[in-house]
Amino acid sequence: MSEPIEVIVEAEAESQSGMITFDGTIVEFFGFRKVESTRVHVRQIDQVEVSYDSGLMSTPMFSVTGRHGSLGCTQAIEPKEEIKPELENLAEAIRKAVSRNPEASF
Repeated sequence: MSEPIEVIVEAEAESQSGMITFDGTIVEFFGFRKVESTRVHVRQIDQVEVSYDSGLMSTPMFSVTGRHGSLGCTQAIEPKEEIKPELENLAEAIRKAVSRNPEASF
């Protein structure tokens, strides 16, 4: 199992502040002005995307697209420049775990 990864996203807007964790199997979103965390198992993930685009028609996001009945999770974020590499490392670790479970059933 891989080393757990935790990325704390601090932003001016509370709805874009929280923590994203990955323990090698479960991606979990805490905070972001939600009462409960959102958990997604790697076998329920189709793809992972991090976008920093912002403007009229786009918002920076950390997105886990679901499969096998999961809705996944798309979270608007407003990351500070210094944590962008941490978010990229987190996304890559999740992608690697997903690639080890291609179209896996459960």
